[in-house]
Amino acid sequence: MIKKCLSSILAAAMLMLTLVSCHRQGEIALTVDGMPIPAALYLYFLISADSQVRYTLSEPDSQGQATVQLPSRTSELAKMIFNGETFYSAVKTSALNAARQYVTTIRKCEEYGVTLSDEEKSTASLYAEYYWNYYGYEVQFGDNGVSLSTLTLAMENSLLSEALDKKLFDKDGLKAASETEVKAFLEENYAIANTITMDLTGTETDEETGSIIPLTDEQKAAKKASLEKYMTRLNKGEDFIKVKEDYDKEFPPPVDETEEPEDTNENDETPPEETPSEEETPSEEESEDETPKPQDENAVEFKSSKVSETETEGFTLLKEVEVGKAEILELSNRYMLVLRKDILADPYYYDQYYFSISKNLKAPDFLNDFNTFSEDLKVTEHKYVTGYLSAKKFKYPSGS
Repeated sequence: MIKKCLSSILAAAMLMLTLVSCHRQGEIALTVDGMPIPAALYLYFLISADSQVRYTLSEPDSQGQATVQLPSRTSELAKMIFNGETFYSAVKTSALNAARQYVTTIRKCEEYGVTLSDEEKSTASLYAEYYWNYYGYEVQFGDNGVSLSTLTLAMENSLLSEALDKKLFDKDGLKAASETEVKAFLEENYAIANTITMDLTGTETDEETGSIIPLTDEQKAAKKASLEKYMTRLNKGEDFIKVKEDYDKEFPPPVDETEEPEDTNENDETPPEETPSEEETPSEEESEDETPKPQDENAVEFKSSKVSETETEGFTLLKEVEVGKAEILELSNRYMLVLRKDILADPYYYDQYYFSISKNLKAPDFLNDFNTFSEDLKVTEHKYVTGYLSAKKFKYPSGS
């Protein structure tokens, strides 16, 4: 009887120790395609999945309000359904999928000879430290058993994925799109133009309601007529910069009244800044900005919904304007005078967007292969470890 009681007490003590310590260093939670996944890395996947499922369930609507209020009690949260599974089951499924994707990235990089340089590994470490120290990851992950070194592993895998994409889809990549394909996509989904915008917001307020009184059709027509003379000048071949300068003189941009005026007091006794010596002045080579720039830095980019979450307003209308011609587009509460330019005439845009376009065109087939490979990977779950690594035990900061 005494032995039985002692056994029960010891078992309970061991259980409490296990729950408090989360996991022991070196424990293996999963084996994926023969690759061991340490408990800490599995925890990283589990915490990330928990956060993603929570966010997806309560994703804010267009007004920024949560669509679903998640219950604070674990027992109630466990009953919620996500993708046909209860909450914590869905979190675990997502974590296991993340482990497969992690290993698949490594296997595909081995297949295509992609490795990280020492510099890239250093970058991964810097990323991890930044998120750990300044993005709350020390609390989110550290307080739940994931170390900075494990976060660095995850960052390295992410950079491996980026390096693999570059190897496959960048210029001269193994699966890259052709120049003809990229240029056709660029011309279809991007456009550039010099623009002059005229606001159509009313300036008078209704005394009873306090709302802005919209412009009448006559007032809008008058504004358009004043803009048309600048359109005519552009279509006659005048330089855009000169036309824009004249427009700004006739219609000065609004002054920001909150900005402090420049102090022009001639009696200011503040000594002028010393002119740097020749030794202190950076050389022309050092001071020159090597960032690639478009030939016309006044040109505005317009993008379609295929390449931007929100299509640039006026993109569809601009595409109907002949290259080299100026027209007035009527947009929401404004007129926009556009002088459309040939995006293919400036190599900057081809070079700037080649990789993203090539990946857009060619990645889907590779991604299907990647996901199929991932789904087929054999996963062995070491349940004596995963059994006590549960999202139900995660600690979250108060108010989160």
